[in-house]
Amino acid sequence: MIELKGFTLTLVLLSATLPWLAAGQTQIGSGSTLDAEMNANASEPSQVRIGMRIEQVVRSLGEPARKEAIPPDAQLWHYPDGEIAFDDGVVSYVALQTKIPSVNGNIRGPMLQSQRSITGTHRSGRAMFDEACASCHGAGGRGKPGIPVLRDDDWLFGGSLAKLKESIMNGRAGAMTAHEAILTPKEVDTLARFAVDLSEARQGSDDAWKLYKEKGCGACHGSKADGILAELPNGENVTVGAANLTDSIWRFEPGGYDSARYTILYGVNQPGVYGTRRAVCPGVASATRLEKAAISEEDVENLALYVYELRGVAAPERTLVEEDSRWGSW
Repeated sequence: MIELKGFTLTLVLLSATLPWLAAGQTQIGSGSTLDAEMNANASEPSQVRIGMRIEQVVRSLGEPARKEAIPPDAQLWHYPDGEIAFDDGVVSYVALQTKIPSVNGNIRGPMLQSQRSITGTHRSGRAMFDEACASCHGAGGRGKPGIPVLRDDDWLFGGSLAKLKESIMNGRAGAMTAHEAILTPKEVDTLARFAVDLSEARQGSDDAWKLYKEKGCGACHGSKADGILAELPNGENVTVGAANLTDSIWRFEPGGYDSARYTILYGVNQPGVYGTRRAVCPGVASATRLEKAAISEEDVENLALYVYELRGVAAPERTLVEEDSRWGSW
């Protein structure tokens, strides 16, 4: 049994005989052979999905029975048959009741219809983010001076769920060699202007590209200066956390020529280098033994899902029945 805001929901797990349920698809699409029976026993749930805006939800379901504000910028709308959460006016969590057919085709229920975990992933992930991440990354992942924004789609170490879990578990630390004693002042100037040109959608001079290659910058920033070293068949990119120089996003404020020149001269996280940039994000692995004991695999999953969706993209749906995997020794 699952308690959710005042009403009890009975979970009927039928994954062994219903492949669509095992795949995490909790909605029965139009055209199903069960449509007639579904309509006879319960009204079809409105198609409210993660990523919809408030006005679209109102057109579909009407105004809620009650609206609950969740600081700083979220809302939880209560309907007679469930709840919908919004972040910045966009649906981020859906939990509505529907009817689920049993193995023999008879209607069983009610059951929670959710586009994610049936335990309220969004709020759990947000609570963890507010407690552990917002002090650096800002409320809702908006970032702070010198700290990455999480609401865009620019990722130094990859933004897939697998990469986000890896970052949460192991933490991240940037690295860039300090070139003050390696490059001449003219070379530093050329590369700093080169970085500005690329960030402003200019190609960069032939001399700058030549210097970029001669000094080995591509070993970290990639041959195209986009931070990608290789693209894998599964769609993942191989990176070492070096910045993409071809977009307009600057890792260190305020950006532009002076920021690029400073980073080239003093590097990032360089031991013994006065003035080096600091860029470290601690992970679960660096937590104390007591802190680790309070963090479950589900907690990591919830936090990763929350961060994934901050960019306004719905995370891949989680299955209702999952294998018992382990993160290994923390």
